Amino acid sequence: MVEKLKSMKETVLYIVRSFVDRKVEKEWDEWHSKEHVPDVLKQPGFLGASKYRDTRLDGEYWTLYELESLEAFEKYDKGEGAKQLRADHHARYGGSTRTERFVLVKTLHTGKAPGPRD
Repeated sequence: MVEKLKSMKETVLYIVRSFVDRKVEKEWDEWHSKEHVPDVLKQPGFLGASKYRDTRLDGEYWTLYELESLEAFEKYDKGEGAKQLRADHHARYGGSTRTERFVLVKTLHTGKAPGPRD
């Protein structure tokens, strides 16, 4: 299995955790889903995105972007596209949101393990 992982194309998750003030949450969520995420996906190297809302905490969202490689993320992160997208987000919602960013490289991929009946 380890050898197989070494030969797999390196996929990367770029995760943005957003804390959104309840006063703007509905407006932010609509803008984020309809404008911001599609604009991010137009950037080179992005493959897709999913967004999740934490059911235990008000106003907490996790957006998971999949990129084709760590190199693609690094190019995006240092480029004008990321600067413009972050500046737009800050101009619209900077006083009402807080974000944390994470970059994860896949180290294992496996399916469901067979159970006793399988």
